[in-house]
Amino acid sequence: MEQVSYRPAVGQKIFVSLYRGKPFLVEVAGYHFDERFSSELIDYVRNGKSDFSLLKEAVFYPDVSADSKFIYVVMCEEHDFMEKSNFSELGFFFDPQAAFNYIDDITSGKVESCNPAHREFVELYVQVEKL
Repeated sequence: MEQVSYRPAVGQKIFVSLYRGKPFLVEVAGYHFDERFSSELIDYVRNGKSDFSLLKEAVFYPDVSADSKFIYVVMCEEHDFMEKSNFSELGFFFDPQAAFNYIDDITSGKVESCNPAHREFVELYVQVEKL
């Protein structure tokens, strides 16, 4: 399960999503405040390279094993009248059933996603990606 206000320990390996993007594995290197951003930043190492981001834009997955091999992406394909398609990533899940439940929530109206005015031109599916 994702946690917005979670603060991982320095040295912890954890999956993080920045700016609602696809989660990736990092090792937390530290925290610091930068006046240019007027916010606390998280320092991390990803694939051997150091980087940082706004802590308030990070969503952590503390219950997900750092050894996880796959992520399940709920995709929305909107078909255009000229046979073009637009693809959107609607959600990222580490459990396949949670991804399919999310699609059920979208189709039942519990969760609004994609353009509801064009539902007949929308296809929802789960795409499995290797991490």
